[in-house]
Amino acid sequence: MRRAARPRPLTRHHQLVAHARGARDAHPGDAGSVSTFFVVAVLALLLVAGLVTDGAGRVQALQRADNAAAEAARAAGQALSPEAVATGRPGNLDAAAAVSAAKDYLSAAGVAGTVRSSSVPTPAGTQITVTVTTTTTHNPLFVGSPGALTGTATARVVQGTS
Repeated sequence: MRRAARPRPLTRHHQLVAHARGARDAHPGDAGSVSTFFVVAVLALLLVAGLVTDGAGRVQALQRADNAAAEAARAAGQALSPEAVATGRPGNLDAAAAVSAAKDYLSAAGVAGTVRSSSVPTPAGTQITVTVTTTTTHNPLFVGSPGALTGTATARVVQGTS
């Protein structure tokens, strides 16, 4: 009669495989599953990341529109009549030159916009107001719909009577 062979001891690899099988067999419903909480949490984080990215893009587009309008209004406000500046007298704003300077700035910056001017008599003199309105579009990457954003800036110069 032949004696039964004694089982050989398991190697470390075989021990780990047996342990993994035992753990898997202990919870057969968990094999390869992903929890619902994990899926919902990841989707929520992706949505928040999209909202943050699109919100930042919208703020930047609005800042570009506001900055272009402000710079064009500044250019308009510096359109003083050359004769007054040359003789050292207080500068008078040339309304036509102011509108032209603002339009030239917008054109050079590649920004669409409108420029309008108005004059109002005041006790201190005549107030000339140049208002620049620019428009830019924002195309969201993730969430929301594209739309136009408007920036407005105003330059006011009071021409004294003295």
